[in-house]
Amino acid sequence: MLVVQEKLVGLAQLRQRTKDEEHLAKDSSELAITQFRHNSFVLVAYPDSAMGRRAPSKLHTHWKGPMRVISNQGADYMVYDLVKNKAIPIHVSRLKAFVHDPRRTDPLTIAARDNDEDEVETIISHSGDPKKKSLMDFQVRWLGHDATEDSWLPWSEVRNIPALHTYLRTHNLAKLVPKEHR
Repeated sequence: MLVVQEKLVGLAQLRQRTKDEEHLAKDSSELAITQFRHNSFVLVAYPDSAMGRRAPSKLHTHWKGPMRVISNQGADYMVYDLVKNKAIPIHVSRLKAFVHDPRRTDPLTIAARDNDEDEVETIISHSGDPKKKSLMDFQVRWLGHDATEDSWLPWSEVRNIPALHTYLRTHNLAKLVPKEHR
């Protein structure tokens, strides 16, 4: 049995060496380089921790996002977090393409779910002086919820929401719409 085992181990080592040599002999131009087009959507792996790459909780997916690719320099990418409205530097090794049908899927809706946020259906009313918008509050109706679930949110939390921009325009407050959304 030891002789047979020795022959099998030798054969396995020979096959592995051959396979390794074939792999190393491949032209480096044949190897695919991962690239993502600007304005495409990607998913981002969570960073390494003592327990490996893990989501913050069991309720989260293994990948966060989607996020929009802004730019890159080699393997260093800058992606835009759709929910937090900020650019984040990420290495390409933590990215994968977000494949979706743009006619049926809104990346912002998916990203909001990833952050345990509901989608705003409409803005119902506001309080406060429009001359001091930072002190204004807005009554928000959440998509899929009735009036009992409405909540009041400050300007800082709703300023980038399209439903607020629609509300401001229909209530002659279009001048309050942030410049980046006009």
